[in-house]
Amino acid sequence: MRLSLRRVAPVLVAASFFALARPTVAAPAAEETTPDKSLGAAKEAFESAQNAFVRGEYAVAAERFLSAYEHKRYPAFLFNVAVSFEKAKQLEKAKQYFMQYLEQDANANDAAQVKLRLEVINQLLAPPPAPPPPPPPPPPAGSDGGAPPPPTSPDGGAPPTTTPPTTTSTGCVLGTRAAAASARWRRTLAAAAWR
Repeated sequence: MRLSLRRVAPVLVAASFFALARPTVAAPAAEETTPDKSLGAAKEAFESAQNAFVRGEYAVAAERFLSAYEHKRYPAFLFNVAVSFEKAKQLEKAKQYFMQYLEQDANANDAAQVKLRLEVINQLLAPPPAPPPPPPPPPPAGSDGGAPPPPTSPDGGAPPTTTPPTTTSTGCVLGTRAAAASARWRRTLAAAAWR
């Protein structure tokens, strides 16, 4: 599996806090023999959370990062919890922990980026806009400003009927008007022939 900087960034932030947690000055021999148990538990939880995050088990990773935070109150753990919940598509929890992260570390280097993430989460959590109202029904036929009424037949309202096409003596198919004109023409010719 190929790891990207985006996937590993939250883990690296928390790892940097562990590196900073180590004493840089030589401690007395008595302190070396009694390790910080809460730091050891936080480190264990952190490493377990890292493994879960890399495997794509984001909800598990979030819970383990939260466990690490309970042992050592490093704000970076809250950031990791929020990112894990964001990846797990639990946006309400992600929002909660991003806000808690900013409260714990108001001067964080990535505060602007976290605020941007919160804006995106808020947009995703916002209810969808209401659908536009349906268009008004068309006005009744023949009313003021409406469309002209549909054509009616000469018999006062019955739907117009169509007559089948007529074939001429030459074999051409004529439409209804052409057939009527052809019939009138033949009657006119027939009448003229009788005179």
